[in-house]
Amino acid sequence: MGLTTPLRVGTVGRAGAALLMAGAALWLWPRTSIEWLDGTARPEQIDGDQAISARMDGMTARLIARPIAGGPETEIAHQKGAMLVDWHAHAGRVSYLLLRIPQSTARRDAGGMLSGPEVDPSQGGPAPLLPRQVATGATARVTFPAGTAGVAAPPATKYLGVFAAPAASAGLKGVRRTPSLDGFQSGGSTLDLYTVDRPGAHPRRLESGVYGARVMVGDGLYWIDPRPDRKARAVRTKQTWTEVAGNSRIVRTSLIDRATRTVHADVPSDTQLMPLADGICWTERRPYPDSHIDLRLWRPNGDGGVLRGYGGGSRPPTAAGDRLCWFVSRTQPPFDDLMGRQWSPDELHSAGLDGSDERVERISARRPGRPVPWGPTTDRYLYADGGAVFCLLRDRPAVDPPPEEPTLRLCRLQTGAPGRWVEVAALPPRTSDLAFQGHYLYGVHAVETAGLLTGFTGSVSGPQFRNRAFRVRLASP
Repeated sequence: MGLTTPLRVGTVGRAGAALLMAGAALWLWPRTSIEWLDGTARPEQIDGDQAISARMDGMTARLIARPIAGGPETEIAHQKGAMLVDWHAHAGRVSYLLLRIPQSTARRDAGGMLSGPEVDPSQGGPAPLLPRQVATGATARVTFPAGTAGVAAPPATKYLGVFAAPAASAGLKGVRRTPSLDGFQSGGSTLDLYTVDRPGAHPRRLESGVYGARVMVGDGLYWIDPRPDRKARAVRTKQTWTEVAGNSRIVRTSLIDRATRTVHADVPSDTQLMPLADGICWTERRPYPDSHIDLRLWRPNGDGGVLRGYGGGSRPPTAAGDRLCWFVSRTQPPFDDLMGRQWSPDELHSAGLDGSDERVERISARRPGRPVPWGPTTDRYLYADGGAVFCLLRDRPAVDPPPEEPTLRLCRLQTGAPGRWVEVAALPPRTSDLAFQGHYLYGVHAVETAGLLTGFTGSVSGPQFRNRAFRVRLASP
């Protein structure tokens, strides 16, 4: 008797202690929550423990660094009489491209704003680069009789699009081709390339040249050295298409010692470069009648590969660990996503960094919502933080009519289960300006405030809003 009671009490005590510890663990378990950043700007680029941003002060371009944890700003570099076109922070070094403003066209107005043909004072930020016509061809001029309007004749053939030029030995029978060497648009301007080691170093000018499409990754600047394309108009049985053989090359310029090397030759002048974690990729067309698009991968260490039949369009794959991930749209339903684009991802693909071992997962029936893009260019659907992959999913409305503000959720791809997502956080309504940086998702929430009484009439004004910046830490699996 004297032994039984203490044993019973001890058992109950141990059970109670276990429950108490379990409750405490659940209570103290790290949970993702929204952190409000009133008065703190979202970092434009992150390099180590520093947030790098840029701004124009009149005719002076400035690069600014500040600690992510908070603290005073430090000016990295400034340049008078130039527009900051692009910049890139990596490994304690900031590289940037400048567009010179001619003194004959740039001036200050009474308000201290910069004006001129290259600058739109109402927009602010970097000036847009207008495509430059490098070569031109003769164009037939059509004159209509006086008092009559020009009416376009219906096309005699159906246009099928643009294809790669076939090999000389792979010509199709019954095809009539009209070759031409057309003018092209370089897609860029003459820019000055600078680099500066922070903090305290003086900027170094690496070079000046004509840059077409370009992207900065790691310690390299990748750009298109444009040349006119060889084009042909092909016609066959009331169908027509364009065949293009490129003469341009993709060039890599080191941001450390300005060493230059050719990455790939004989690409079309309108080739779009897309960044990888440590390299680049670009799309390649196939000859008619194959309308599939391939994605070629290139890395500085010599690794490369091709993703055959890449269905991601102009959206680059996301590197997560030792694999690449991307969305593919096999259907095009009539809906607008968060940014107004009509594109419906319904397959999740992954492959090795060299394009091998491609895997496909149909996700239409298993995802909790519709993937939506993020960022200013709205071409990114996935984000990798280490080996974890994140996505923004917008709830599918289950009611009719659908709500004006469907819930937007930050989700993480479940390890080992493609197409299945684990919710990290539900974002507040009226959310905009979403962007991933470092280990966080940043955004802006329009907070509705109470209406204000106007005068003594008792009428109430409409809803008032104020923007509040926030961030959500990305939870690792």
